[in-house]
Amino acid sequence: MFIKTLRGLGGLGANELEACCFFYVGFIMFAVGDDEEALKMLHAALLKTQDPWLALAAYNRMTLHHLTKNECPEVEKLADASEKALARVPESDTKTYYWAAVDYNRAEARYRRSEYSEVLSCARAAQGRFQSLGMEAEAAKSLGLLANAQLSLGNIEAGLADANEAIALLRGQGHESELPFILQGKAAALVQQGDRRGATECLQEAIAIYRQCDNITGINEALAAIAGIEATDDDW
Repeated sequence: MFIKTLRGLGGLGANELEACCFFYVGFIMFAVGDDEEALKMLHAALLKTQDPWLALAAYNRMTLHHLTKNECPEVEKLADASEKALARVPESDTKTYYWAAVDYNRAEARYRRSEYSEVLSCARAAQGRFQSLGMEAEAAKSLGLLANAQLSLGNIEAGLADANEAIALLRGQGHESELPFILQGKAAALVQQGDRRGATECLQEAIAIYRQCDNITGINEALAAIAGIEATDDDW
């Protein structure tokens, strides 16, 4: 695929051809686990290219890397750069997709920084844009992020409604791996409402999914939450 793509670039100028080479090598470096070299290649591509679409693809891949590393300020910087690139391209489904990705990435970065009120508008925008493209799994994931932000702000009724809807959508689509994050938020809200049994059931479901994914950290966090609920029950 890499060679085939390069053959199709013959009409580009030298700078754009070089940018494309840096771009694809960067993706390959990410694939083989050399993140530092991958970032260097994508930065080099951005210095060479004038193509906003190539820039958007590079920004998006770099954003995924920084989210994985929990480097939220870098995510915000890349979102700003993406918005500038989006202003240069015509309306299309591809543009809508990148807007949705920017909205979602901002929402996730802000959630990780506990800036919950700043999550709401971004998560709603991402949900709407993904839905307009028929990307139901991504829309449901955005709704789940919105739900957890609502719950963290103390908007329990609205948050639980969004959480239940997101859980139902993701189950129906077979995307169970996305559920634990939402289930844990729902569990915390149910504890506040005094429904410790319901909370424990949510956490047990999260643990079962984490086990399928070999997510030891997730298992331990959910087990600790269950232990906290049981300790509270003992107090009562």
